[in-house]
Amino acid sequence: MGEDTTVSGAGLDPALRGLLRRATAASPPGSAVTARIPSGRVEIRDEAPPESGDPFATDPARAVAHRAGGDLHVFDRADGPGTLAVLELPAAG
Repeated sequence: MGEDTTVSGAGLDPALRGLLRRATAASPPGSAVTARIPSGRVEIRDEAPPESGDPFATDPARAVAHRAGGDLHVFDRADGPGTLAVLELPAAG
């Protein structure tokens, strides 16, 4: 495990809620949604295809990331069906 990193991200709470809401709404019933927070980023994995759900659900999270000097990337999962959303934020300080 890496060391903890404090990140700077005003409005992070609604961004994370939106990403998690999109992941749970778009995933098949009974499937898993996981959130992982390694140093300086948040990773949310679901079992939903990238094109499912609201295509604009990631826009607020991307806007928060950009304001904080970071970014949001959404990928097809390489380890199975679903989506990986990666919210990257710069270290505070």
